[in-house]
Amino acid sequence: KELQKSLDASALLKGRCAEEQKEHDRLQKAWDETRPELLLEVLGKCLEFLFELITSSAKLKRLSLRKMVANKDPTVLTPSRRSLTGSDGTGDEYILQWLNYFLCEARRQAKEQLALIAISSTTLVARSHLEIIKEVPEVHDLQNSLADSVVLTALMAVLRARRDGRELSALDLACLEERDLEMRAERLCTELRHVAPSARAQSLLSPIALAAGDCPGISKFLAATFLHDPMLPVCKANMPADDKQECQRKLKVILQLLEDHAGEVAWEPPDDPSPLLHGAEDFQALSALSPEQLLLRWVNLQLASGFHRPIENFRSDLQDGEAIALLLSNVAPEAYEAVDDPDERLNSVVAAAARCTELELLTPQALMEGQSDLLAAFLAELFLSRSNLAARPNSLLAMHLGLLEQLCIDAYGCFSDPEDQSKLMKMCNQMDVQWGEFILAAQTVDEAAKAMEGVNTRMQAFLGDTLSHRAQGRPRVMLDAKEAREFMFYTSLHPNQLQTIFPPEAVDPMIIARLEEVLKKHFHFLREVFRHYAIPTGVSGGFGITLEGLMKLYQDCKLRSKVLAPRHLEVLFCERLDQTASSQERVLTPSSFISILVCAANMKFKDKIDQPSDQLNHLIEIHLRPHACQETASLFQSLAYSPNVRSVLESHAKELKIIFQLYATMDTSTAEAMQRVNTMNIEEFRMLLNHCDMLDATFTENAMHEIFEGIQQSATEDGPDVEEGEEDDDDVGIDDDEELSLSEFFDGLVAVAAYKFPDPFVAFDKRVNSFILKLFAQLQRHWSRKRISPQVDNMLNALQKKLRH
Repeated sequence: KELQKSLDASALLKGRCAEEQKEHDRLQKAWDETRPELLLEVLGKCLEFLFELITSSAKLKRLSLRKMVANKDPTVLTPSRRSLTGSDGTGDEYILQWLNYFLCEARRQAKEQLALIAISSTTLVARSHLEIIKEVPEVHDLQNSLADSVVLTALMAVLRARRDGRELSALDLACLEERDLEMRAERLCTELRHVAPSARAQSLLSPIALAAGDCPGISKFLAATFLHDPMLPVCKANMPADDKQECQRKLKVILQLLEDHAGEVAWEPPDDPSPLLHGAEDFQALSALSPEQLLLRWVNLQLASGFHRPIENFRSDLQDGEAIALLLSNVAPEAYEAVDDPDERLNSVVAAAARCTELELLTPQALMEGQSDLLAAFLAELFLSRSNLAARPNSLLAMHLGLLEQLCIDAYGCFSDPEDQSKLMKMCNQMDVQWGEFILAAQTVDEAAKAMEGVNTRMQAFLGDTLSHRAQGRPRVMLDAKEAREFMFYTSLHPNQLQTIFPPEAVDPMIIARLEEVLKKHFHFLREVFRHYAIPTGVSGGFGITLEGLMKLYQDCKLRSKVLAPRHLEVLFCERLDQTASSQERVLTPSSFISILVCAANMKFKDKIDQPSDQLNHLIEIHLRPHACQETASLFQSLAYSPNVRSVLESHAKELKIIFQLYATMDTSTAEAMQRVNTMNIEEFRMLLNHCDMLDATFTENAMHEIFEGIQQSATEDGPDVEEGEEDDDDVGIDDDEELSLSEFFDGLVAVAAYKFPDPFVAFDKRVNSFILKLFAQLQRHWSRKRISPQVDNMLNALQKKLRH
């Protein structure tokens, strides 16, 4: 029985062993077929390629450099007085040693090239250049030793040859043809632009300073060039582990030292276009913006923290050079040194711009004349070389870049020891956990890079197109954001603005469209007219046309007629004022000014011209263009509308308006005169002057008539504005409208003041003020015993308060 149990157990164990052997054979077969060690190796290679791609697309050049020098030997950089394990050197010492190492390589290649070039008359120049490089001595400092540009020419030749994958060529030494050191340095600096490691490094070298042996930026330039491509020898295969470890330590020290030495010049971080977006825009919105709009956004972004006003065009806003100076100090601080004097600043800006861009587009003349196409082209080239859009520390892109950089650091740590497969597996597990974050970060960086690439492509096309137009003698018209905004104010009409002219049913879109076409045609001229007659409001910081300015335009352009009298213009002015505006702000805006022109054109020409658009065009072409914005030939007008005289009239405007309203109702000789209570006829004007005892042997009634008629005649067309043979019924002049409006009444008082106070040794505004005060006193005396109406009482109260003060 016991034997049977033992046999059963033995059989069971044998069965299990057979199953296990079978499973083992299956697994062995699967192992042999799949070769997991090869799979693991392929996985490592794929991951290494993936992270190299990420390092390149995210511009993690610091990581690329450390990977590049992982097996390099830094002993060639160790100063001769130090051993590899001795104390660390300074940045300049390592740069000198690296430069001398480069010179050794240049001398070797020059010697080989000399052996290959046969001696002939056609090769003498090339051989002489190679001979200079072959005999160039070691460098002992970074100033005087580089003054003749030979060492830097050799460096440039080796870098260019290495970049092209060839040996040094005599053609790379063409700078040595220049005998003058400054000319040679200038040519060398131009050539070095093509091998400079970054845009900032390109502007570090100044030809004049280099030739003088005093170029502060040369050390940074060489440090950045080293970090871009050290070209160190590979460590020996049989180097002891301790020496290899010391090499790695030394390399870390040198790299960190030279990175600190080069500063921001060393690396060009990836650009982040998100600061160019406004509101809820995404990267797609950038493709809808014109290059000019992008440039204006970029300039304002760079100037946001230090400039007092936004840049809205490429002409007047940049003309003084102040904005460009601040822009250069922000995007290229190593090239521009701030200057306070405006004249010196202009030259400093142009010199710095030449160091930052390949094409010297910015000139003093272009700045002073405001050549908008050249200024825009310069800004486009500056954007392409110095966008200064690196991801900000707390930005979303910076967060994603930080995640990708840390993953790449961890990954390169795994790849440094390919024998340790556990590190690779650990990295795979980490990637599995962070895969979602990794994909999001990679996509965000890729989207930003593509958006920036699209912007740069369009900016290059814009630069080429702008320069092409300039070369053809047809300078491209640049966007003016301020003008684009003003364009809407001067060329847009609202139906409500036309309801005072036409009945509501007659205001159709076709009428508005045709009127707007005329306004668009004359936009620049109408804007010039508005600016000429406008004054600063002082309160809102803008400009507007006062009633005096509107009447000045009315007189200059000879618009007076029976159907368009001054009182009509005053009514139009008051109707279009914002009722909530303060007294200082009671001025016309561009849109209200345009609506008055449309109304005036209709009132003046509706009996002769049917279409409102034709009426407006006729007004502009016949009246405004020949007469507006011209220097007045009338001495009286220049005096009457001077700021000082207008200020005096404004200070007495309240009392003068009360007097005008009282005397406008004084003539009761006819029913027509009694109906005109808002204007003053010649009889009422005579009454006023008579009550003030102004009429005398000097200022006679004839003189008064001349003043009255002269004020009206100054705003009347001298000749007909219609075709010969037509009767101009509405432009006959003063015979049809013997009435003064309030503004003309003011002009009449100024003219009387000139008669009554002719003293040339007293300023005219003071004479006007004295005359008005005398007028007030005489009126008060005349009416003090004749309180015949509430209007008279109101006037006397106002005059008493005025004269008391």
